[in-house]
Parts: sequence; C-alpha cells; structure tokens
Amino acid sequence: VAVKSTTCSTSSFSLHCSGRTLNKNTSRSLSRNNVQVRVSKRQNTIQRVVTRASAGAGANPVVPELPEVPSTPLDIVFVAAEVAPWSKTGGLGDVVGGLPIELAKRGHRVMTVAPRYDQYSDAWDTSVVIDVLGEQVRFFHSKKKGVDRVFIDHPCFLAKVYGKTGSKLYGKKSGSDFVDNEKRFRIFCEAAIEAARALPFSYGEDVTFV
Repeated sequence: VAVKSTTCSTSSFSLHCSGRTLNKNTSRSLSRNNVQVRVSKRQNTIQRVVTRASAGAGANPVVPELPEVPSTPLDIVFVAAEVAPWSKTGGLGDVVGGLPIELAKRGHRVMTVAPRYDQYSDAWDTSVVIDVLGEQVRFFHSKKKGVDRVFIDHPCFLAKVYGKTGSKLYGKKSGSDFVDNEKRFRIFCEAAIEAARALPFSYGEDVTFV
C-alpha cells in the first residue's frame, strides 16, 4: 500500500501519516533500525570494556584502577571533638573516621586528633607529656588503615564521660553543655597543635590542619 502523505507523527506502537497507518513492512524496518542503534551503542560500550581489560594483559582479568597518587603528598592533621568508631554523636565523627583513610590511600600522610573519652583498648600511651594551662596532658596513639589516630588524655575528658554514650560527650544529657566546656576544648585545641610536633612520629609544623 503506497503512502501519499508526507506529514507524519509517531506513537509508541505505530506510525501514522495523515490518519493512515503505515504498512507492516515499513513499521518493521523502522523497528529494526531502532534495535540496530541500541545494539550498536551496547557493542561500543562492551568494546571499550574489553579493550581496557585486554590491553597489554592478554586474557588476564580486569584489574581495578588504583587511586591517583599526588605528585606532592601532604601532611594533614584533622582536629575534631569526635572520631568514629571511638567517639560519635553524629556526622562529624563519621567524616573524621572515614575521610582520612581515603586521603591516606592517595599517598598523603594523615593524622587525626580527638579527646580520649574512654579507655580505648587499641590506643597506647606514647609516654609524651606536655603542659597546657598549667596541667599535664598525655597522648595516646593507634595506627589504623594507614592513619595515625591520636587521643588527648586529660581528666576533663575521661573522668566526665567514661563509659557513657556518645550523646554525653558535651554535657550530662543531649543538648546540654558542661559548664567547663570552654576550658576542656581549649586544652584539647592547644594539645592538638602540640601533637603535630611533640610526638615521636612528629609531622612537624609544615602541616595542613583541618
């Protein structure tokens, strides 16, 4: 059946020209063309994968790409009031727990510093003692997944929240503060700065604090 009209519109199941349905041969031809386009795109995708897998390796399995190593690795020190899984009240603990690991994978030297709120079984006394505001402060250390984890040890942290849940890190109940929080976290911040240069694995002063 010949189609005389040249003004066409399409639907998901049939093609119409001036109200007439195209013949079956024409519809099948268009359908085959659409399938061929989809197959061609899929073949191109498969070809790119096969090329990457076989280039220079014969029939060896695909090796996952390694993280890009920076040309100039950085010394990075994260200072935070919490670090998961040792201490956590929310997203801050998760970020300081996970982001340094990813940076270490990319060749950076990374350390985190957080208060020692509890008797962490995997952190050991470094025997380094400094004076902050006339009081002695110690450092505990753990190395996990390429990241130095440092914990500031002082009674204003351990004695207040020992054995309590994460929501009690800053006050007796969630949403409240200890009256001496200003002093507590001043001690913490000053000790964190000293940690970069006082510990045996010193990062020195040429570091990036986060």
